[in-house]
Amino acid sequence: MSNIVHLSDKKQKNKPVDISFDDYTDNLSKGFVKNLSNKQKKELISKIKAILKSRNVAFRSTPPSDWKEKSRTFAIFFPEKKIVFTLGVVNKLKIEDGWINHKISDTEDAVLSVGKIINLIEDSQHG
Repeated sequence: MSNIVHLSDKKQKNKPVDISFDDYTDNLSKGFVKNLSNKQKKELISKIKAILKSRNVAFRSTPPSDWKEKSRTFAIFFPEKKIVFTLGVVNKLKIEDGWINHKISDTEDAVLSVGKIINLIEDSQHG
C-alpha cells in the first residue's frame, strides 16, 4: 500500500514575495552584471562606441585630463555636456563633481543603448 499525501498536509515553504516590478528588474539585472565577463563588457562597449562613431557623435574613451585619471574603463565620456556613461560597476573611476553619471544596461543590445545615450544627451541640451 502506498502513502497518499494530501496537499493540505504539506506546509508551504516558499511563500510568494510581494516585490515591485522595478525591484524585480533591478535584482534580475544585478544577476546579469555578476555573470558578465570583462571580455563581454569590452565587446559591448566597443559596439556602442562603433555605433556612436558611425553616427558622428563626439565622445571620449578616457576621462578628461583634469580628472587626473589615466585608466581606460568601461565608460564613455561627453565632456561638453559633463555626462559619463558607465557599463556596470566601475570601481576605479571616481566621478568628478558637476558630472552626471548614467549607467549603461549590460542586458540590452548596443543599438538600444546608443539610442538611450543619444536621447539623454539631446535632453541635456534642451533641459
